[in-house]
Amino acid sequence: LYGLLEQLSGHRQILWIPYEGDYARGTFFNRNHFAALLAMFAPVAVGWMYFRSGAPHLDDEEAAMPATPWDVFFTRQGLWLLAPAALALGVIQSWSRGGFASMVVGLALMLVLGFRGKMSRSAGILGLLLGAVLFAYSLNSDYEIVLDRFSQVANERDSPLSRTTIWKNSIPIARDYRWFGVGLGNFPAVYRQYEQASPSSYPYQAHNEWLEALISLGAIGAAILGLCVFLIAAKSFSRIHKTSDDFPWLLGAWCGLIGFAFHCVCEFNMHILGLSLTASFLAGILVRIRVSR
Repeated sequence: LYGLLEQLSGHRQILWIPYEGDYARGTFFNRNHFAALLAMFAPVAVGWMYFRSGAPHLDDEEAAMPATPWDVFFTRQGLWLLAPAALALGVIQSWSRGGFASMVVGLALMLVLGFRGKMSRSAGILGLLLGAVLFAYSLNSDYEIVLDRFSQVANERDSPLSRTTIWKNSIPIARDYRWFGVGLGNFPAVYRQYEQASPSSYPYQAHNEWLEALISLGAIGAAILGLCVFLIAAKSFSRIHKTSDDFPWLLGAWCGLIGFAFHCVCEFNMHILGLSLTASFLAGILVRIRVSR
């Protein structure tokens, strides 16, 4: 909400610090990290809305969820639908290509995996309703700017600080330090040895957490890290399917984390403490959640 008010009102300040740019940042200096946080929670918000719609019946073991999908819209808890809508609008107002793409991945994955039984119909209705709201908003919004920025990717390849240039120059580093890497935190120093850039124009991160993990930790360390991420995703997904009442928002958290991992392909989200702690918190909930009776 703060990010939307900041952008729509023309306040142009992060709290009391002025900044340039006609887009939302929330309390993040980097708008891409702002979008990453919102995109991670968009699927959570959709699942949480449906979970809360069943809250009045949680004491009744026979009817923990609404009787029909339409019951969602006739409950006070249905107002939670405003949460994913606000998150989606915040991502759009950030102009972040990666944030927009990761949000679409998370929400699409949530719909593809679907809910069990009658919840699948509710998910489809909620998705259509949210899509209709966003379409109406898009008639006078920054959607066009976001889509135009996708078309600019090819034109940015020659820039010394473009992501594709950084990735291309980083591949030889990974090849030369293939087994044990250059060590955590050493990427910018090593990058300058491979790419003769001015001190004011070299990157501090690879803008790809997976590639930087390979460069920093080497093939051995990156394999261990990748195995840990895979086991967490597999174990948590298995536990989600053993739940009942909590299934919608837990599935949303899982899909949100998958979208977040996708966003890490083009951003350094795990270098931002707020994002890394939030992602770890959600992963911890999924791994240790109590299964249903």
